[in-house]
Amino acid sequence: MSVQVTQLFTPTVLGTSAAAVYTMAGAPTTLTLAQGRVRFTNTTNGAIAVTAYAVPSGGAAAAGNCFMNAESIAANAHLDIDLPVLGPGDKFEAFAGSATSITCSSLQGVLFS
Repeated sequence: MSVQVTQLFTPTVLGTSAAAVYTMAGAPTTLTLAQGRVRFTNTTNGAIAVTAYAVPSGGAAAAGNCFMNAESIAANAHLDIDLPVLGPGDKFEAFAGSATSITCSSLQGVLFS
């Protein structure tokens, strides 16, 4: 088994519909992301809601894979969250209640294979 500490993705500004922020590679089939942590930063003067999903490979964002539902982030504040464990081909998707208001940044993640 190898362990690799990595920046999962560059900071990403969220839109108003669910979109992939990070997609796991499909191979090797033993690949797993654990201890993933992200920060949502509100850069506006009003509270903005954020929703996030751990989408299984080949699936779509839905209530069954939502792990943060319409969580309100206060003006000029941030929220740090842990990602669920992701496997090969899985995706972390998110959206905000207002376009260009929330930036999502990778804080940590460990890829095991």
